[in-house]
Amino acid sequence: DNDVIVLLNVTDTHCQLNNLINGDHCFTVKAVYDNVESPNSEPVCLQIFLCLPPEDVEATYYWDENHVGAQLTWQKNANADATLSQFNIYRGTAPDQMEIIESMNNDLLSFRYQYLDEALDPGSYYYQVSSSYGELGECHSEIVQVEVTAVGEHEDACKVYPNPANNHLIVEGAEIRSITLFNSLGQNVYQATAEGDVTIVNTSSLGKGLYLLLIQGNGNAIRKKIMIQ
Repeated sequence: DNDVIVLLNVTDTHCQLNNLINGDHCFTVKAVYDNVESPNSEPVCLQIFLCLPPEDVEATYYWDENHVGAQLTWQKNANADATLSQFNIYRGTAPDQMEIIESMNNDLLSFRYQYLDEALDPGSYYYQVSSSYGELGECHSEIVQVEVTAVGEHEDACKVYPNPANNHLIVEGAEIRSITLFNSLGQNVYQATAEGDVTIVNTSSLGKGLYLLLIQGNGNAIRKKIMIQ
């Protein structure tokens, strides 16, 4: 495209262009004498690549009745443009032994992302998330670490009752940060910050069925299946 992007007075010899997206750009200059225009100058081309890595990457241990693993959350940089195509998730047992285990497409309407790495053997794991701009390249977040222990080692970390529930659900445990309920479609139907060691969840407005309760603490996350009658 040959669009005019800026007009300069004859006394100006330079200009600054802002908000250009990643990719290849070519620029030309022409002189305008009243209503007569000169030919375009020779084009000057350059490639712009501003790579913005994911922010606020966290990895927490989680467990349920059958599996243990790690839950990753991160945030897309608010200044990332539409050339950001996907996020690559890396995992390794050492910081210098990372491999891609999953890729997630960039959702233009979303800023917060999460990924569950399930069925891991007990041990220490390192994670990193990158912003990928296709052929332009990718840039990586800081490396985060999480310790995964065996199923059953954290059974007493919190109590959830009654289950099945009717009008309310009680979540009891120390160092709980947040509580989230997801319905069978994976939609977030309840989220709250825990206050103290006991949190009462009002479930009276929720429909009957099976729900997934996600309890996040300091460095760990627990998932439990909840039936609401």
